[in-house]
Amino acid sequence: MQHINTREGTSRSSSPKHQWKTILWSSKDTFRVQLGRLLVHLLSPSQPLEERRKVLELVVQEPKHQEILRDCLHFNPHLQHGPKLGLYLYELLHNHKEELTKEEQKTGGLFMSALKSAGFKCVPPNAPPKPDLMKAIQEVR
Repeated sequence: MQHINTREGTSRSSSPKHQWKTILWSSKDTFRVQLGRLLVHLLSPSQPLEERRKVLELVVQEPKHQEILRDCLHFNPHLQHGPKLGLYLYELLHNHKEELTKEEQKTGGLFMSALKSAGFKCVPPNAPPKPDLMKAIQEVR
């Protein structure tokens, strides 16, 4: 297998390990943005409830979930991924409370705590729904 030169005009070839490292480091910012978008999409009220449950569980089970959320949500603040996740989480925990197990509600609380520790405001799930809040959820969909 031939090695690909990453620098133009060099006669030495780079190791595949070095090439992958270079590619990964150069794409980390794109990965952060895409991960934020993916989380927003998967936790959106337009997704099936079962999928949203799985995503919550998968994220919170990750040992470094707080660090991951902070990195991918703060990387590009104008995209508003953090506030959208806060709204979607409120909608999930408030509107589907009867459909969620106690464990899933606890997982949602942990996710909410992670968002708060990342610096985002979250509406507590026991807060009464306000018309402007419900309108905001509908607009972000």
